[in-house]
Amino acid sequence: MSADDCTVRAISILLGMNWFEAYDALCFQGRKMHRMPPSNAVWGEYLREHSFTRIVLPDYCPNCYTIRIFADEHPYGRYAVATGEHVKCTIVYT
Repeated sequence: MSADDCTVRAISILLGMNWFEAYDALCFQGRKMHRMPPSNAVWGEYLREHSFTRIVLPDYCPNCYTIRIFADEHPYGRYAVATGEHVKCTIVYT
């Protein structure tokens, strides 16, 4: 595991897989799509195939919208949150 595996780590936590299962799943998805595994298109499609819905955040203040604000606006659920070049798993139980 390395510092550039945030997509794999987020997917593994989100779906309850180990790191290797998530890596293999994203590689297979990327191969089907002819794209690299960590690309937004690949992990986004993989999550759609697992019944997740994409939410595009408002662009009214791209530098001030935080994960905390997102959690407050989405009070329950499991989310893969992309923040620029990074992907996080966010699980909210309030």
